[in-house]
Amino acid sequence: GQKARLVKLDGRLATVTEELAESEHTHELRDRATDVLKEELAQLRRDAEASGVDTVYLKGVLIAAFESGELTCPKSVNTALTIISRLLHFSDAEVQRCKKPANVKRRSSATGPAIFGGLFG
Repeated sequence: GQKARLVKLDGRLATVTEELAESEHTHELRDRATDVLKEELAQLRRDAEASGVDTVYLKGVLIAAFESGELTCPKSVNTALTIISRLLHFSDAEVQRCKKPANVKRRSSATGPAIFGGLFG
């Protein structure tokens, strides 16, 4: 009787101990997954904020700078224009506006473009 009952209780104790270990492992895995998901969510939020930059405004400023002659330096600006137009999705008409500045009195290259503080001049 009692010996059989003790063996049965020992078996039950081993089962419960094993179930506890499995439960703790599952809990640990869930905690890790939660941490990873929280980090991914934070990264997505950062990316969304970065993509929220007002590209319409930036596009307008750059087109105005090209049109006014503020950004004219044949080789480097043409390369920059290609990159910028792809990133900001310039239309063909906008690219043409940038390539053919209006007849506006240009600043001398010694002083550099006013809009970008001499970065391209």
